[in-house]
Amino acid sequence: MTMPLSQLQLDFARRIDAAGRLAAAIAACHPEDATVIMSAALSDLSAGAPLPPLIKTMDEAKFWAETATPFELEAYLRVIADRLTGTPVAVIPRKRMLVALWQSLSPEDQAAFRGRIGEAAGD
Repeated sequence: MTMPLSQLQLDFARRIDAAGRLAAAIAACHPEDATVIMSAALSDLSAGAPLPPLIKTMDEAKFWAETATPFELEAYLRVIADRLTGTPVAVIPRKRMLVALWQSLSPEDQAAFRGRIGEAAGD
C-alpha cells in the first residue's frame, strides 16, 4: 500500500519537474538566445542594489541579503572586501567579515580549507 504524498513532497516534485523542463528548454535554445533569456530572467529575479538604510543598517542589509541572488551576494561581498582593503580603520570590520564567512562553512568545508592552506604553505 502506498502512502499519500505530503504537500511538501508534492511541491518538491513539481519543482523538480519544472526545473527539468526549464533545463530542457534552455538546452534546446541556440546559445545566444538562451543567454539573452536567462540574463533577463536573472535580472527579473535579482534583488537589485541595496537601498540606503532607513531604519537600522544591519536590519536593512539582512533584508536585502535575504532577497538577493547568490551572484549578487558574491559580487557585493567581493567589492566590499576590495573597498575595505588598505583602509586602516577597516581592519576590524574585515576580521568580522572573515569570521562570519568562516562560521558559515560546514565543518567539512572548514577541514578542506585548512588542508588546502596547509598544502599552499608547504606543510
